[in-house]
Amino acid sequence: MKEINLKTLCIAIQAVQDRIESLASELNENGTPEYQQNVQIDLFDHEMAADVLKELYIEKQKGVINFPSYDKLIQR
Repeated sequence: MKEINLKTLCIAIQAVQDRIESLASELNENGTPEYQQNVQIDLFDHEMAADVLKELYIEKQKGVINFPSYDKLIQR
């Protein structure tokens, strides 16, 4: 299996973070209980993926000065 590089990891982290923010705002909108439950499940899955990506990023970013810290990477 090919190893993921830091740039690709950055893009994935930012895309997942954008989706988390979108899903979180959807929870504040009206919808059927079934729809809201599906949004909550999707949000949970994305948060779990974000945790895995965060761990991987922190591990790969150690000692690399031209990539931001994880917290700066996800800042808006």
